[in-house]
Amino acid sequence: MFWRELYLEPRIFTNIDVKSSTSTRHRDDPERQKIIAGGLDQYCVQLLTSGDLRGDCDGTAITASSGDICIFDLARPYVSEISSGARLTVIAPRQPIDRVAGGHSLHGLVLRADDPLARLLRNFIVDVHAVAGGLQADDSDAAEAALIEVLTMALARRRPETPPAGASRLGHRFRERMLEFIDSRLADPALNAETLMLRFGVSRANLYRLFAEDGGVASAIRDRRLDAAWLALVGTEAASVTEIALDLGFSSSGQFSRAFRGRFGVSPTKARAARQPDDT
Repeated sequence: MFWRELYLEPRIFTNIDVKSSTSTRHRDDPERQKIIAGGLDQYCVQLLTSGDLRGDCDGTAITASSGDICIFDLARPYVSEISSGARLTVIAPRQPIDRVAGGHSLHGLVLRADDPLARLLRNFIVDVHAVAGGLQADDSDAAEAALIEVLTMALARRRPETPPAGASRLGHRFRERMLEFIDSRLADPALNAETLMLRFGVSRANLYRLFAEDGGVASAIRDRRLDAAWLALVGTEAASVTEIALDLGFSSSGQFSRAFRGRFGVSPTKARAARQPDDT
């Protein structure tokens, strides 16, 4: 019996966490809502100890079998189906993995069971899971560091060979700096491509190449405003929908509501009403 997983539980892990799970639950919440609401910006590394998996990682089709290790970027949506079986899941911090990725997307990468490095990583995950409950704090930190080292070594050697669309490692870091700047100026209604061109001294062609995967600069700015709006709506009663819209650079509540529904599939009012009781 296959089950469908749109996203993992909306939990934040401060350190590496290894847990076991079986394919017994069904999830059908919109993945974008769960990404934003959960605040997850890490990687999920899943070892299939039994069963098979097939899925779509933001447009990349994947299949995996028992013994394979799947990499999911928790800042991006995915849909997967897995047969009855079990997995061990590692929630890993983003920074060390992004460093070895060199700008390549690892979302949907599958390390096959017969790969020597995958076998080494698989054995390490199983061993850490077996002893995790008895580790003291210092031992736990040491195990975390060792697991990160094995994981990044395996990913560095098996990352995709094709360069990421639009950029080198330098271009990837340049794009990250632009996104940080965008996030700091979301309230500015005049924030646009020209702002970035002047601030970073980049041509229009290069700018749009860096943001091609987002559908362009305007789409990237709009989507980050909407993601911030989601957090504001579910996080406080203080501001009205209109106030949130204007505070995030939208020209009107009507424009904001249309864009919000297009991104999340619900209206801003319904998003606020549907938040969990402990969010109040």
